[in-house]
Amino acid sequence: MSSTDFDVKKFQDKLKEEFGKVMDDGKVPPSTPEPAEPKEPLFKKVEPVSNRGKISFGTLHSQVNIPSDKNIYISKKDVYKDDHWHEDVRGFIPEKMDGWGIDPDLLLIIHQSWTLKKPLQITGYPGASKDYTIRYYCSVHRIPYFMDIGMDDKTPHDIVGSYIPQGGGEYFHEIKPLYLLGLHGGVYVDSEPYVNPSSVNFCKQRLTDSDRVLYLSGCPDPQKIAMVVNPEFAIMATTNVRGTGDNVDQYSATLNQDISSINRYALFYHADYLNPSLEIQLLTNKFPTLEPRLIKKLVQMGNLVRQAWKQRTVELPWSVRQLLSWADSCVRYNEPVTGFKECYFNVLNEVEQDELRKHWRDVDFEEYKL
Repeated sequence: MSSTDFDVKKFQDKLKEEFGKVMDDGKVPPSTPEPAEPKEPLFKKVEPVSNRGKISFGTLHSQVNIPSDKNIYISKKDVYKDDHWHEDVRGFIPEKMDGWGIDPDLLLIIHQSWTLKKPLQITGYPGASKDYTIRYYCSVHRIPYFMDIGMDDKTPHDIVGSYIPQGGGEYFHEIKPLYLLGLHGGVYVDSEPYVNPSSVNFCKQRLTDSDRVLYLSGCPDPQKIAMVVNPEFAIMATTNVRGTGDNVDQYSATLNQDISSINRYALFYHADYLNPSLEIQLLTNKFPTLEPRLIKKLVQMGNLVRQAWKQRTVELPWSVRQLLSWADSCVRYNEPVTGFKECYFNVLNEVEQDELRKHWRDVDFEEYKL
């Protein structure tokens, strides 16, 4: 067949029939790659089930709103009855507390620590409600609670008690809260543990391991020197410091910390100061007689103080406690100056006071001069 017998039109029609499209010159366009198969999701969507929901027991927890996307991860459990606990630890159950100044994400991780019995370390700024939130959680759920504050002269006997010889035998004398909670259950809060000598921290170290053992230093019976703690025992640590040296930020360590102790915690949380909207809500709930415009100025001034502290123009941090004290003084004095001086300003030096007078003018307390 000669070249003149080749029918280009028929050829193009055939290509079009087979491939759907041809170029003007009769060539088949470059094929486009097939779209990639969609990847399987990393996680299946979890639907809420009947035994899960918000932490909302009584009126206290109603003040704390857990983010809706995290509700499904919170098992809803009944509040313990006080007589659920051994009589030796019932006295450690805190009185019911107001849910002021509660970070919902912090409350969530405390709930996970207690429910799963995983050790938790909360690090963050002074006055960020670290210890308060744990105690609040225990007060609502009626769980024995004890906070042990770190001291550089503490010994292992100060946390587990001492063995004193008597009548040819040995008996356990001066039983301490950690031993009682380990034996009968509850929440033990290790506040500023890295101030303690290493011997004290090593005594507690295995509590953060999966075997959950309390080392009873000085126990003469080798069969009893390592006590497996109660299934309803949880340990949590709160600290302003972190790391192994003195970095530049205000919550870094000034003493070397034992990495093996830090590494054993399963859960970590950095507690920042509350969102201003939560602080406004807090003051509005606790001090209904204060004007909303004044409340916003109190919160704004407090956050400027925090910024000054972070920038090292003042040495004293500003906590929720000071904000509440100031608001209470505003109710009593019916003006803001006296209360601010009493709860914070008077402790500063002259240079720091001059710095805060600038912020005072920025907030504009109008006729009230600092």
